Amino acid sequence: MRRPEQTAAGSLPELLRLGLRARREGDLILAGRLGRQVLDLAPGHAQALHLLGLVARDGGDGQEAVRLLRAAVAAAPDDPEPLGDLGALMLVQGRAAEALGLLFRAAMLAPDRAAPFRSMAGALEALGRTEEAEAALRTALCLSPADPGAPADLGALLLRSGRPSEALEVLRRASVCCGTSATLAQAQGLALLALGRTEEAIVWLRRAVALEPDRADLWTGLGRVSAEAGAAADALRAFRRATALAPLDAEAHARLGRFLCRLGRQGEAIRGYRELELSLPASPDRARLLAEGEAAFGDPARALDLLGPLLADGTGDPVRQAATRAGAAALHLRLDRPREAWAQAEAALAIDPACVGALLAGAEAALRDGRPQAALALARRAAESGRPRAVALLATALRCLGDPAWRRLADPAALLRVEDLAPPPGQGGPDGFRRALLEALLPLHAVSEAAAGPSSLAESRTVGNLFARPALPAPLEALRRQIAAALDRHLAALPLDPEHPVLRSRPARLRIADAWSVRGRRRGCAADLDQGQGWLYGVYHVDVPAGAGGLSFGRPPFGTDPGLEPTLLVPPRPGRLILFPSFLWHGTAPGEGPCVTVAFEAVPADNA
Repeated sequence: MRRPEQTAAGSLPELLRLGLRARREGDLILAGRLGRQVLDLAPGHAQALHLLGLVARDGGDGQEAVRLLRAAVAAAPDDPEPLGDLGALMLVQGRAAEALGLLFRAAMLAPDRAAPFRSMAGALEALGRTEEAEAALRTALCLSPADPGAPADLGALLLRSGRPSEALEVLRRASVCCGTSATLAQAQGLALLALGRTEEAIVWLRRAVALEPDRADLWTGLGRVSAEAGAAADALRAFRRATALAPLDAEAHARLGRFLCRLGRQGEAIRGYRELELSLPASPDRARLLAEGEAAFGDPARALDLLGPLLADGTGDPVRQAATRAGAAALHLRLDRPREAWAQAEAALAIDPACVGALLAGAEAALRDGRPQAALALARRAAESGRPRAVALLATALRCLGDPAWRRLADPAALLRVEDLAPPPGQGGPDGFRRALLEALLPLHAVSEAAAGPSSLAESRTVGNLFARPALPAPLEALRRQIAAALDRHLAALPLDPEHPVLRSRPARLRIADAWSVRGRRRGCAADLDQGQGWLYGVYHVDVPAGAGGLSFGRPPFGTDPGLEPTLLVPPRPGRLILFPSFLWHGTAPGEGPCVTVAFEAVPADNA
């Protein structure tokens, strides 16, 4: 390629051609120099502004990219390309409503191009308009049937909508039209993972990384499926490869950290983030990533310190500003500072009244501060999202106010199912089945970092999705079938309530999305379930010694004024299965003895 000083000064098309080529080849410095040379020769040149906007975007300067792309759109308002690129960038920055307007204009100007429709689908889904998003992706698929991007996006949307079988069929048809593609191989692997076909999913994800070994998202996908299968070494290798390829990829770092925690290596999870502080140049993205790491695996006070400059800045994308303040509010709650949390939540809602994170944090802060009426107002708004934690907070606010309406929302006595499962035939009775389960489970447990040493309390848990492991041992397969049947019975018995944020609709079936086993003395017999991850939770007691603690329901995991006590306690016993919606507050009663449990979360099964 000729350098700019070797190019005729008046050859603007040649300068632009060379600049676009430099950007495609990853030489952003040369591409920027060429674009600026065009602007020197022709101020306000729309294509040069467009090129410089893309260079700024690729270089991580989102604000400068927006400024330049806006200028390009102003200079050439009927050119769909800068409109589409500006809309796509707005969407990445969380400004879905503004992005949608730009992308709609781009699609109307170029109705034969798939790219604006693909980006428009992302904006529509972000705004909760899922059916319109699906229609936009199907339009993109018709416009460009040989491009793997549109079917991959449609497959991902169908997966998020609980339709993995339909997603897999779309992706298989696309593979016939498009041929071998890393993007489609990854999408098929994730669809198979959602269907519980872990071994097939691994084959597809390995094929994806073999085709494009420098794509971080493909390695993250391979890490996910390897983790599900309990292949710890493969999962760690894949996650670490992803973080090496994309050091600022928050999802890759978070998945690596969570998996290390599952292996009992909590200290290693936070050390990985802290090493980034020494290796990456200072930037808002680095500060945000490090804060997320400290919040998830380290010190919440240090996370707040890292967010300080971002909170003080007050510029940039409003949606991101509000999310940052909502994150700060959640951190203040962890540090038991409800008034500081309220202030941050209030500031976030002033910027973005629809910020669900701020509504949740504000409601909890008000409950902790003895202001249930204020909590009620925020929790009602948050509950419109259907988030389980919002329902729990709304019921708590009503209960603090003495309003019996809380029972309609979250009464454990009405929504819980307790079954003492008989051992499957041919398993040697209750004691024989219990022994068989223990022999299958305990070798799969990883001892936690906290339990290491001579004073170990034998706290441990399994790695990966227990029921997605290849060649599942017969006792675990028998237990999985028993749990699946119990889920069907419980789903049929749950009440339908058109005014309930979650129970106003009921899925036809549930599937186990994740399952794990825990052994420990400190926390009774319940696994340590994270509030609000699945649609329904369950705990099965495998081994229960005398004096073990049970599951308690109804008491929030934070103090309120007035104080609230559990409304229901379920004692443990071997073979007992407890099923409950994820919006019920739950915890463990004090007890002694190394209980062994299987815990799981269930989500709506394929709707197709």
